[in-house]
Amino acid sequence: MAMIYLKPIYGTKPIERQRPFKATLREGVWTVTGSLPRGLDGGVAHISICRRNGKVLRIFHDK
Repeated sequence: MAMIYLKPIYGTKPIERQRPFKATLREGVWTVTGSLPRGLDGGVAHISICRRNGKVLRIFHDK
């Protein structure tokens, strides 16, 4: 589900390069975070989704 939101915002290729993604569940909120290949500088995409209703709570990309 996270990819449905991240790819249109950041682009398919940049998001695919952030695989594998890490998903954690905390207090009813799924947080999905990309990863960087070794040796690359930069940030990754993050998305938080409510477990109960699937509502996207936050999307951002860090540096």
